[in-house]
Amino acid sequence: MRKFSISIALFLSVLMLSSCIDDTEPISAPYDYYSHYNFGMTESGDIEGTTQGWEMAYSEVAEENVTDYDFKLDSIKRMGYWGLDISNNNQEEAFQYIKTSISGLQPNTNYSITMKLKMISFLEDNILSDTQMDSSSVSLKFGAFTSEISTELDENNVIRLKDLDLGSVSESGDDLQKIGNIPVPKLANNPLQLFGNNFDEPISAKTDESGNLWVALGFHTKAVAHHGVFFDEVTLYFKGI
Repeated sequence: MRKFSISIALFLSVLMLSSCIDDTEPISAPYDYYSHYNFGMTESGDIEGTTQGWEMAYSEVAEENVTDYDFKLDSIKRMGYWGLDISNNNQEEAFQYIKTSISGLQPNTNYSITMKLKMISFLEDNILSDTQMDSSSVSLKFGAFTSEISTELDENNVIRLKDLDLGSVSESGDDLQKIGNIPVPKLANNPLQLFGNNFDEPISAKTDESGNLWVALGFHTKAVAHHGVFFDEVTLYFKGI
């Protein structure tokens, strides 16, 4: 069973949910290659806002409503941390994600992929009510692919992931794994600090002929809110299988 334990910094407590992020670090994580992203931190240790090669995209949104979503990708500071910030002014279902290419792996090779992260869930303004969401209104999704993840318009002019199954907000799809639910704070000045990993349930993907693959990480939401997530650190582990 997936674990998704939530550490809420302001209350100095840990909530255990039935489907949630696990903040426990492994004693040893076997891997052939890893890639660590401390967003905003340069190799020399200097703080410098940067996306480090990650790009933002979104799907499950009607094309005509995109201007109302206020999709953002920023490198900013929250709760004392520099990080990668994605947010939207959501009025319906949406999947907003960041993606990046990983190079230097063995060509045409299947890899088992795990990740751990530190993130913050926040509201941009106080417009959320208890009637607008339940405990499964926002989930964290993770996937890896041989080629770049992309989108297309369906017959109703809704932006969809191309040739990929995202699943529902509450469940994994065939191609993107639900890591767990993301709690949304009730107030804009009450962000929640979260830790998570998928060590108990790795995903897998095959590299291309040059040893590259793509990963995507984002939040799938149906909460009516000006909500966002802020990635402080993400580490990806790759083990040949």
